[in-house]
Amino acid sequence: MSTYYFDSSAWVKVYVPETGTPWVTNIFGTKTPSGQPLHRIAVVNIGIVEVAAAIARRERMGQIRPEKRQQLYKRVWFDNNIRLLPLGISNDIIHSAAVLTQSASL
Repeated sequence: MSTYYFDSSAWVKVYVPETGTPWVTNIFGTKTPSGQPLHRIAVVNIGIVEVAAAIARRERMGQIRPEKRQQLYKRVWFDNNIRLLPLGISNDIIHSAAVLTQSASL
């Protein structure tokens, strides 16, 4: 089992087709022979806000209907609670990460 980290731009590709969706859905959806997820997916807990906003934006742009937005919104929460590994980020971690950007490229 591999562990992948999905930032919100990767995470949203699970629900909304865009460039990179096939790669993301392959990682997200691959199962073991017993039906369990093959890969663990870590996300930052605040990322759910960005994913929910991206889905709502698709509705406002007329790309999905309100019913579809609601369905996807519920699925995001389900996946967050059942399928994903949400990681809490403290201010200390954020500060350390910002400091690292000054000496190492991303």
